[in-house]
Amino acid sequence: MFQLPQFYQEYLKKQFNLPQYLTLCLLVNLLQNLKTVRLEEMAKLFPYPIKLRSRIKKLQRFLSLKNWKVETIWFPILKSWIMNQWESNKVIYLVMDRTQWQNINILMVSLVHHQGAIPVYFI
Repeated sequence: MFQLPQFYQEYLKKQFNLPQYLTLCLLVNLLQNLKTVRLEEMAKLFPYPIKLRSRIKKLQRFLSLKNWKVETIWFPILKSWIMNQWESNKVIYLVMDRTQWQNINILMVSLVHHQGAIPVYFI
């Protein structure tokens, strides 16, 4: 059901209380199965015995938690993964990419891994 690496799960359990962690598990499962990030679509299938509008609000509150910071969630997971994946003397390549969408500029920094890149940070 929950398809995240074990070290992700262990770290996330420490960052959220049990109800929040279970909500996260359900949300990740929905994202993997639905393949959409539309809140209303996820709320329709979210397994809580409450009205649709209440489920949408619950998901909005969950996604607005202060815990959701790149520095507190993603960086420690990324650091752990890098420490386990690469030898300490091996070169790690980072790439930068800038995209403009209408009047919005996005600068993405990614870590090169095999034939792809893993997003590290964006502004």
